[in-house]
Amino acid sequence: MDSGAGVADAESRLATQQSAGSAGLQVEPAKLTEAADVVEERAEALARTVQDAWGVLHINPPAHDFTSRAALRGWNALLTEGAEPYLDRVLRYVTQLRDLADRLRRAAAEYGANEQHTAAELDAMAPGGQ
Repeated sequence: MDSGAGVADAESRLATQQSAGSAGLQVEPAKLTEAADVVEERAEALARTVQDAWGVLHINPPAHDFTSRAALRGWNALLTEGAEPYLDRVLRYVTQLRDLADRLRRAAAEYGANEQHTAAELDAMAPGGQ
């Protein structure tokens, strides 16, 4: 049994699958820009919500007994003051959404520029082209 032929056949199938997958991929720069707008809108809405709630996120104990102080100390640590408070996680998420919107816009510009460059090259190669 020739195991080399099996490996070559598997590599050939993999290469065919990979090229077929990327050949069918079409990117529309306008759609990327629309997606970036939606992502940025959601990031800004979340940032406004956090900013509006900022003052009420830290809660003072309703009473000065041990239980109230301990419970609120734990709550505030979890929400706003601890080593990894939820507030910091939400703010990082807002930053990540903004970064994603920027990357989508850069990709849209890059794909648009590549399309224009390719079209210019094809025009130059066409009979009677520049």
